[in-house]
Amino acid sequence: MSKGAFLSIVSSNYFTLLLRILLGGILVFAAVGKLPSATQFVDVVSSYGLLPELLVRPYALLLPWVELGLVFFLSLAF
Repeated sequence: MSKGAFLSIVSSNYFTLLLRILLGGILVFAAVGKLPSATQFVDVVSSYGLLPELLVRPYALLLPWVELGLVFFLSLAF
């Protein structure tokens, strides 16, 4: 495949739509899995030890909503 053909595929509107749908689906799947078990997700985030304890709970509770917000913006083609 030549460079020009590759660039024409990657820059097409259908390709970007496909990528937005795929990424949106991944984010929805990830967010929906975290919402019903928020307390368990807080424990999971805490077990990684990457955040200070003060930030673990807000991060774990906000992350699914941020993911859903990103899906919203992806659907609006931002």
